Amino acid sequence: MNDLDEKIRKIREAMNPPEIKKLVPSLDLRECSLLFQETGNPVYVWKGYKICREFEFEFPPWLLVYFDEVADNILSIEFDGQKRLASLLQDALLMNRGKGASNIIDQPKEIDHRLKAYLKVNELKERRQNGEMIKGSVYSIVGSKLNKSPEWVKKYYQKIKKIADKPI
Repeated sequence: MNDLDEKIRKIREAMNPPEIKKLVPSLDLRECSLLFQETGNPVYVWKGYKICREFEFEFPPWLLVYFDEVADNILSIEFDGQKRLASLLQDALLMNRGKGASNIIDQPKEIDHRLKAYLKVNELKERRQNGEMIKGSVYSIVGSKLNKSPEWVKKYYQKIKKIADKPI
């Protein structure tokens, strides 16, 4: 675990009030919703499901629509031996419909990188507001720690900031 991961873990542990404790997973869930809409990658639905179960969120409609469709697909499978069962299940779970995704399993890991950038930029901006001298652009500082460009950090900071205000 690197220093940034450790800081994020500590931030999450320090968040005691329930409304604050659920902020980070709520952002994750919102981003899962948007990324599922953008990419069609069902792994985002499964990550959203996990977040809802873990943090006792109500299931948002976009999750239920997916699960209803998948349930219908699975229940209507007719196995005739022509096509492998694994392939039929993959189709039923909509695991083959990503819009240009190179790897539907690795793609959601990007959420964590974006969230780390967002949290770190917020932390630096807050420290700066509290009078601490922080030299340079917060986007450059965070980018260098995450091996990302300042432009990447700024783009996803702004994107997640907008997501935080949207309904799930």
